[in-house]
Amino acid sequence: MVKDYCILESNIIKNNQTNFINDCKLIYDHLSKDPTINDLTWDYKKYNIFSVTSPSLLWYKLFEELKQIIKEFTNTTEPLWMQSWLNFHTADTLLPKHNHKWETHGYICINPSYTYTVFDEYKIKNKPGLIYVGPGNRLHSVECYKSFKENRITLGFDVTSKANDINNNMSLMPI
Repeated sequence: MVKDYCILESNIIKNNQTNFINDCKLIYDHLSKDPTINDLTWDYKKYNIFSVTSPSLLWYKLFEELKQIIKEFTNTTEPLWMQSWLNFHTADTLLPKHNHKWETHGYICINPSYTYTVFDEYKIKNKPGLIYVGPGNRLHSVECYKSFKENRITLGFDVTSKANDINNNMSLMPI
């Protein structure tokens, strides 16, 4: 049985936040030039952030940390697949209420600015290094509690044990 949700802290991100922010800016600039990608968040099926960053040892360590967290959260030894994408937003382009129709959903805060992630039953004050993992199919949005000028940078991810049920998704990778 899956726990309701968990919030953890990544020292890998906290200790290397500037490197992650710089990498995310480079990735944003690079992927934004791809004519097949209109929006890095909503075109999540077209890439996986961990494939894009696969040459980096730092990102590999984050990937390994996330895999372990997901395996513990789902409490399974069965095969799992994950898609993961970059959210790169201004205060004016924060995510409206939406849902993820996946078994498991989560996000990782790289530079979350002054934001909350608001679910129907609870809200989470985001901070650098925060990793949230919970069930999918849970409506949520992002709200700011203080104005900010820098980009809000997070990684979203979805996890499934039924990769064969997902069609036309180039972003899935085994974990």
